[in-house]
Amino acid sequence: MIQLYVLLHTLIGAARSRRDDRGAVSLEQVIITLGLFAVATAVVVGITAFVNNKLGGLGN
Repeated sequence: MIQLYVLLHTLIGAARSRRDDRGAVSLEQVIITLGLFAVATAVVVGITAFVNNKLGGLGN
C-alpha cells in the first residue's frame, strides 16, 4: 500500500512541476519563432534588393 502512495505522490508532484513550466516553454517558443521570422524577413529583403538591383542594370 505504501508503494501505491509513493507512486501517486510522485506522479502528482511531476504533474505540478510540469504545470509550472508550461508558460516558460511557450514564451521560449514565441521568442525563437519571432527570431526566425526576423531572419527570414531579412533574407527576403536582401534577395529582393539584389534582384531589383540586377534588373535595374539590365535596362541600361
